[in-house]
Amino acid sequence: MRRIVPAVLCGTLFLFLCACGKGGTPSTPPAFPERFSADAAVCMGDYTILSHIDYAPDDMELTFQSPEALKKLTLKCAGGMCSVAYDGLSLNLDIGKLPQAAFARVIDQALIQCLSGAGVTTEFTGAEWMYKGETGLGAFELAQDPDTGALLRISCPDAELTIDFSNIQAE
Repeated sequence: MRRIVPAVLCGTLFLFLCACGKGGTPSTPPAFPERFSADAAVCMGDYTILSHIDYAPDDMELTFQSPEALKKLTLKCAGGMCSVAYDGLSLNLDIGKLPQAAFARVIDQALIQCLSGAGVTTEFTGAEWMYKGETGLGAFELAQDPDTGALLRISCPDAELTIDFSNIQAE
């Protein structure tokens, strides 16, 4: 009897500790929201732009919030074309020929690849899902929240570009 009690206590402790452990690593990432709005801090080299983004698979609109000189600027991208509007004046351009819109191309191309899964590797880092692939401007890394599926960050080191997302609202 004296040997049974310690064995039962050890077995109970073992089961208790196993039951309290975290769940296993998720096997698949959550789905990306196909449509969302978010605030975006865009860092290009030493320069930072704050903007608001409304994203859908077929179009994207960026409204700039800072620096002050860009507050009246809106960038709309759809079908490879870009409409730049500033204080009532609008101009349509090929997005590939507008270097200042490089971050919009990276966002668009990275999301299209991640949504389709084509040419993208996926890895769970323990804190976030990390997607890696290529855009026309170079390699990208996209971080996704493992619980909500929301975008956290996109970086494109070849273009010296990092975009951090916050206040994300899926539609």
